[in-house]
Amino acid sequence: MKRRWLIYCIVLFISACSENVENKKIFISDVPTEKIRGTLYLSENASLNVFYDICASDSFVYCLDFYNDSILKVFPSINSSSLIGYCMKGQGPNDLLFPFFMRNSFQSRNNKIKLVDLNSWSVKEINPCNNNSLSRINIDTVLPLPIMPAIKEYNETDSCIYGIDADMQHGLFFIYNKNTQDISSVDYYYDDKEISNKYSSKIMPYLFENHLVVNERADAVCVGMINVNALYLFDLTGNLKKELIVGDKITYPEPDPQYLDFPNAKKYFVSMTGTNDFLYCLYNADASGFSSVFKFDWEGNLLSVMQTDMKLEKISVNPTNKYIYGIKMSEEGGSDIFKFDMRKL
Repeated sequence: MKRRWLIYCIVLFISACSENVENKKIFISDVPTEKIRGTLYLSENASLNVFYDICASDSFVYCLDFYNDSILKVFPSINSSSLIGYCMKGQGPNDLLFPFFMRNSFQSRNNKIKLVDLNSWSVKEINPCNNNSLSRINIDTVLPLPIMPAIKEYNETDSCIYGIDADMQHGLFFIYNKNTQDISSVDYYYDDKEISNKYSSKIMPYLFENHLVVNERADAVCVGMINVNALYLFDLTGNLKKELIVGDKITYPEPDPQYLDFPNAKKYFVSMTGTNDFLYCLYNADASGFSSVFKFDWEGNLLSVMQTDMKLEKISVNPTNKYIYGIKMSEEGGSDIFKFDMRKL
């Protein structure tokens, strides 16, 4: 009798755990609920801009440029008629080389923006002069990064650093504890047999290529998948809270023996941005060829699907949720910046 009771308890426990995992799966629709039209904010014009990253504050729009010597360009958020600040590409004290913006830089105050400079392995904070004259920007603060994996995405809270490992050896993302200097990996949850039978260990990291945004106030880390039609919402310690799946099932790309990655596969969530209140995820798998922006609250509730009138590569929202700025690649090989006014919705 005792043995039967023990078996019964084990079955109940396993069933409860299984149901708990399934209850975290939320299926969402990609059918647009709103349509938003962009206005040209910054054209490449005569000088070829090839912007690869963008970040917006309430007063400024910051762009990082592959092509020109001025790798960081700062424009007033009202319009882009005048370039008000720049940083040169180089290795001097006020120069930048291989930088990218912190994805949770919306937590910065007074228009100060933080970025990571991989060349100097440091986080740099900048605050452009609030005037209309062109000026070279000085770096306000330089903080060296601790010893941790090479990163291609960076977020931080008071106690931890959240990053995506450039060598993709630490799962979806890793958490570096500033106090203990320990690193923990947060892995992707999937059916081992299904994935391992279909993909080799070499291409597995490319399958789970992603972006992340952290909101300390909401106790949330959101991970957006590029090659898989899903978003994952974790708490700050790496526990999965919700799996948000577009459609009625998870879709994986078919491997191509010519490539390690998936250059010809459909792309899903290619860029993420957020404020203290909302999360915005850029989705490029629409059959029309236009991008959509999924708007969520930080509990993972889908609030709207905004279809744009163009294809975008990266987006940034200003802290007051009024405008989204997006990078669009031009036919000439450069990049244009478009502005989307969400106050009209």
